[in-house]
Amino acid sequence: MALQGAVSTNKYDDKVGLTCTWTATQDLIANKSILTWTLASDGSPYYTYVTGNVKLEINGEMVLDIFPRFDMQGGGYWSRTGTLEIPHNSDGSKTFTINVSAGIWYYTSSNCTGTGTFTLDQIPRASSATVPNFTMGTGGTVSITRASTGFTHKLSVKLGSNTYEIASGVETSYKWTPDLDEWGLRIPDASSAVCTMILDTYSGNTKIGTASYPFTLYVPTSAVPSVSSFSVSIVNDNPVVQIWGVAVKGYTKLAWSANADGAYGSTIKKYAFSAGGQTGDAASGTTGIIQTVGGVTPSIKATDSRGRTASKSADAIEVYDYAAPNVANAAAYRCDENGNANEAGTHVRITLTANISAVGGRNSATLQSSSPKTTSRRCCIPCFCSSSAILNT
Repeated sequence: MALQGAVSTNKYDDKVGLTCTWTATQDLIANKSILTWTLASDGSPYYTYVTGNVKLEINGEMVLDIFPRFDMQGGGYWSRTGTLEIPHNSDGSKTFTINVSAGIWYYTSSNCTGTGTFTLDQIPRASSATVPNFTMGTGGTVSITRASTGFTHKLSVKLGSNTYEIASGVETSYKWTPDLDEWGLRIPDASSAVCTMILDTYSGNTKIGTASYPFTLYVPTSAVPSVSSFSVSIVNDNPVVQIWGVAVKGYTKLAWSANADGAYGSTIKKYAFSAGGQTGDAASGTTGIIQTVGGVTPSIKATDSRGRTASKSADAIEVYDYAAPNVANAAAYRCDENGNANEAGTHVRITLTANISAVGGRNSATLQSSSPKTTSRRCCIPCFCSSSAILNT
């Protein structure tokens, strides 16, 4: 790329020819170059030739066309000069061609020709920028380097197929704080998104260039769901356990109900309930029968569309142990009429010992004994009965 150059023709009889020299200045705002050209004779100043049909074409435009013949002395004694505006492409680039021809010592034909193709310095169109990553609710600065102090800029953010303007009339920097309420709604299902910062460069009201810069927009870690309510109750189908009103191993179920809310556009996708070895995957439900003993702390975890979670626990529930009652031992022996052991006694004494679950003092037991009844007088023996129960806590 260049801002100056030259094109020369071949020399007639190796003595005299033509050379076109040029220099250029550039108009950044108008996106064009102003070319100043000079076409002059070259070669030996000691020779002069009748010359005609002199043509100079620059960038496809005929800027000089001399048909009448004249005497042209070499060595730069003949020259012509002029200027030409050359518009650049929309990206600021430009390549052009110079064609020079003349009939030196020839009446009609152009026996001396020269051509050259040149690439002008590219005119900066879009300003450049440094774009950081951003976190919603936190400010960050876009720094802009512009080719002209007269340039202003519009900043837009492209997210997916949508583009949102965030600022206009910006000169060299802009501090942007993505609003959490606004941008959180636009990224409801992820904790971050890759966006594009679009920088449009303007000269007055004329848009002269665009540049794009990818960056990552983050949802802050503070944007998490919340469990607004969580309640747990015991469910007893057994009528006796219902009367007790407590949780009992092997009898009690737990019913739960929860409600959770997403944060800044997210939605709740799933729930996870846990208590006493029982689990559930809904906002409400009823467990299977509790098979653990002791303090049980129910908990619920909600997961939102960004994969972030919130948890809450309910008050601990005491689960009492329970086992079916059993007779530990039983004995029967002869006794007298006062219940004293006597091998010759005419009575029988029966003793029983049983085990029961206390259930926090709510359970009780009734022990009974019986003897066979018969109409045979020989088997009709009066009985004494005693019993005891052991509460297993």
